Amino acid sequence: MMKNILHRWGTSLALLLLLCSVGAAQVITGSVQLSQDLRGSLVADAAGNYYFQNNRHLLSQLNSAALPTVSGAACVITANSTDFNGQVTACTAAAAVTFSQPYVTAPRCVASTSNATNVAVTVSATTTVLTITPNTNGAGTWNWFCSSVS
Repeated sequence: MMKNILHRWGTSLALLLLLCSVGAAQVITGSVQLSQDLRGSLVADAAGNYYFQNNRHLLSQLNSAALPTVSGAACVITANSTDFNGQVTACTAAAAVTFSQPYVTAPRCVASTSNATNVAVTVSATTTVLTITPNTNGAGTWNWFCSSVS
């Protein structure tokens, strides 16, 4: 009888562990704990949408992880650039920004020029690299913002 109970428990535990490992595609290691006090800067509605109140900002903070790098004709990455947002300067052709940490899925990125030439740019991104290509050649300063669904 004891052997039968151990067999059932062992089988159930193995099945539970298997199901948990299949469902854990992305590991969440922290969260924002919300209270029922609605005076905070970050609040949630019943549908699970989050709102920043009181004119607060969404910031990205540098830590000990590696910073993104850039390759391209004369391109220089600006200090404090992150995978989330940043800036490259002095580029005379396309800039390839390699993210410090790969995204799980390719991010959606927006880039714009911030110098007097006001050159239109084309943007493409993979899980590891953001490419910013000017539609005309000339020294440029470009800003980016990237975010992903996972």
